[in-house]
Amino acid sequence: MTTPAATIADLEAQLNAAIAEKDQNDVLIETLSMTLIASQLRKHVPTARYLHLDWSSQGPHHELDDVTDDAGVSVLGDVDASAPDVEILTTNLRGAIADRFETINADGGVYRVDVSGF
Repeated sequence: MTTPAATIADLEAQLNAAIAEKDQNDVLIETLSMTLIASQLRKHVPTARYLHLDWSSQGPHHELDDVTDDAGVSVLGDVDASAPDVEILTTNLRGAIADRFETINADGGVYRVDVSGF
């Protein structure tokens, strides 16, 4: 028997608990954040496939630069309108799971993440 997928509310609760316990939870926080982002996109903008992240400011976290579909067409406007938490959740991405991101420009700090993997 397969376990049912976690609901968005379940993921939010798990993420909040991990943030509250912060110590040594960076991988868990980032993985839950990406899973929650992917769930939000599947629900609200199902054509979204890739997050484009920018860490060029060398700040503590990545910033959302764009969201595209399979063909590379931007759907960021749809995300802004239907799933505004996605941009907020990307601030939890600080590099602990960067090995799961596709490097577009390492020197410029630009990465692409396939949300179907979460």
